[in-house]
Amino acid sequence: MWGSLLLGDEYDIPFDTTGLDLNVLSICNQLSQHPMMKSTPAQQGQSIMGAPETSENTDTGSEGDGSLTPSPPQLDTPDNQQTDDKKIKDMAQKLGGNQSATQPNPAASPLAKSVGWFDTFGKSAESIVKDLRHARRTNKMVKSEIDDLINAVRLMKQHEVNETLKSVSWTHNYTDTIKSMGLNDRDLKSLYTYGDTRKSALVRACLAWEDANARIDNLIENGNDWTSLEKQSWVQAHDDKDAAKKSWSSALHVLDSLNKSEMAWLSMAANQLEHNGQMDARTMVANLVASGHSVKKMTPAKLSGLMKSYGSEVGIIKGVTRNQWMIQKQNGELIIKDPWAYAAGFIDADGYITITKRGEPRVGLVATGERGRVHCEQLHKTLGCGILQLDLKVYRTNINKSQHRLQFYSKKDVREVLKGIMPHLRLKKNQAESVLEFIDVPSKGMIAKQRRRQLTKLVQWDNWSDKKGDELLSDWGIQAEAVEAWRDPTLMRLAIQAEQLEAIL
Repeated sequence: MWGSLLLGDEYDIPFDTTGLDLNVLSICNQLSQHPMMKSTPAQQGQSIMGAPETSENTDTGSEGDGSLTPSPPQLDTPDNQQTDDKKIKDMAQKLGGNQSATQPNPAASPLAKSVGWFDTFGKSAESIVKDLRHARRTNKMVKSEIDDLINAVRLMKQHEVNETLKSVSWTHNYTDTIKSMGLNDRDLKSLYTYGDTRKSALVRACLAWEDANARIDNLIENGNDWTSLEKQSWVQAHDDKDAAKKSWSSALHVLDSLNKSEMAWLSMAANQLEHNGQMDARTMVANLVASGHSVKKMTPAKLSGLMKSYGSEVGIIKGVTRNQWMIQKQNGELIIKDPWAYAAGFIDADGYITITKRGEPRVGLVATGERGRVHCEQLHKTLGCGILQLDLKVYRTNINKSQHRLQFYSKKDVREVLKGIMPHLRLKKNQAESVLEFIDVPSKGMIAKQRRRQLTKLVQWDNWSDKKGDELLSDWGIQAEAVEAWRDPTLMRLAIQAEQLEAIL
């Protein structure tokens, strides 16, 4: 079977492959890499793109004509899940040759690998089926094997649809409705990406579709002898179905409402961010003007509004600092051109640099929501250090949001981070300088300990002087001028060096 073609084992190929369409061999080889062929997740739900609704074809005898003999059709319902599982296992065994079709699922989730997987072909599943049907007419010696490939493609597509629907939290109550409205490849990708964030509009479309269908079913049950009012209700119900489908499509594809100029602006903004990294709208417009692009009627304010409303459609998200924007790739990663500048902006906006009461230097940042989680994860991955804490439940007032933290505890991590971000800091530069000096000051010696106390208070002053400066000065029993005098480390450093030398002698 196809396993022989995949493995290239000439000794067990049951037929002559001379003259076989190379496109078929290429498709076969690529299909064998599909996650469904390497694991056997459960399949259920309605078929899509004409997915086979019959069980596997029975084997033909050696004296037969090689034609396919379908078994009685079975409805594709959740009750037939075991049948679907067996169908996938059998197909995987045929396509995979010596590869076991019953091996356990890999540790990594197959969802991210299977949704949109057909993009690796540069063709849709429907186009691949058409190619295979054409090849079947010219490669009649392997007609049944090409039929196996066609069935595999359809099962893979069905698997992709079901996995996409399962990935969206609310769709389990509307699975049949969504499939009846239709799911092309474009719809599927958008639902996978934006299904949860656009829940309200999508659910409204589903409910409207179901309501219109219910009215149509009621009219059908009443027979064909309708009054004029019932005829109007029939027409209205079909109009409402069309309107529901348009609402569904509009919620999935909000970019369709933009004109050509707005689409061009959004595309140019995405290209700028991908090339240059995090930027604000004013800088983007200036760069476009400098590069000779026509940006008539486009102002930084209009571009910001456009990115705020539609940016997520092309991967544009808000950056870590105010009025900044970034590109998020399809795999969830952020495009960061200068990691230290990015980290500095994050710490300036939502971070802290401090020294604890126990004399421990600390650097960290706190963020909320899904966007905050993305930034924390990306910074942790980019810097390769720190402690990442996600989905911490911290409730303030009536806002229930998960909190995410990235914190740096060890002196090594703190020193590395502060030295990296120092040239880019704007708001917390004084704290960074004081903490770096604190790390290098010896812990022994009277003058050294005095300097460490000064630096601890100096960091505290820089963090809190605008809110409780008078309270701090009262506790310390000094004036603000004395605190500012601690910033010059020259005399204290000389005194500490002399103290260390004296200890050695």
